[in-house]
Amino acid sequence: MTSIYKIPEEPDTSQIESQIRFYTRFAWGIVFLGLIIGILFFIIPNNSCFKDFGDYTGGVVASLWSLAGLFIIYVAFLGQKKEIKLQQYEIKLNRAEIKLSTQELKGQKQQMVQQNETIKKQQFEHGFFSLLNMLSEIGKINNREKYPAIARKLFDDIKHRRAYTRESITSLEIYHSYEDNFFNSMNHFFSNFILIIRFVSEKKIDLKQKEYYINIAITHLSEEEFFVLAIYNFSNYNPKIIENDNKELQIKKLIENHYLFRQLIGTKYFKLLNNINFYERTAYSKEPQFK
Repeated sequence: MTSIYKIPEEPDTSQIESQIRFYTRFAWGIVFLGLIIGILFFIIPNNSCFKDFGDYTGGVVASLWSLAGLFIIYVAFLGQKKEIKLQQYEIKLNRAEIKLSTQELKGQKQQMVQQNETIKKQQFEHGFFSLLNMLSEIGKINNREKYPAIARKLFDDIKHRRAYTRESITSLEIYHSYEDNFFNSMNHFFSNFILIIRFVSEKKIDLKQKEYYINIAITHLSEEEFFVLAIYNFSNYNPKIIENDNKELQIKKLIENHYLFRQLIGTKYFKLLNNINFYERTAYSKEPQFK
């Protein structure tokens, strides 16, 4: 990951170091000059020509050494100035390192989030396709190949007798003749199908992804099977049961929220279910104004 922070450049202290060397040498030169003048004064003490010179040199030496002291103080000031620059550089460097470390931690956090999302997606897909495989196995065990023929027979009986209420449907001979084997076996099949839809619906994933997986699940059922699911759920619905305990009502809402009966539009089953008028238009399409 490319950093947006730049490492601060090390300050150039060469000029200060050059000044320190120059003024240090100059100060020591003045000290040695005063020392030489003082030595000459003591070497020729009895020479009368140096009497006044001695007074003069005494003042000169003191002044020179005072000047040397000033230069030494200035050198110390330059040294402090150099140290301050270096300290400022270290502070900037530490700040840059902290920012870089913070950015790296953010990058690692993002990578961990992405990895967690990938793992969650893999776990979800594993569960989803395992449920689909289980649905296929349940269909095989319960002789799923017989479902279409019996669904067509159920359709014909409802249509010819105009059995568009729960009571009239449940009173049909075919309903009772197949209730124990056919409807109960399909109930197991449909329960697992609804479990798959609920598994996807309750998952915290993007809406487009939900639609993608639900579309995959829908392709595993035929028109006849969706028709029987619609009739079976309608015929077992009891409006007196409260919503939280009403399984059929919950399935109805799940069907309508994900328009699970979209394959039935334009078929004879859609027209019959439209006469029953139990499911909202959204059960067939997310566009409620479709024709």
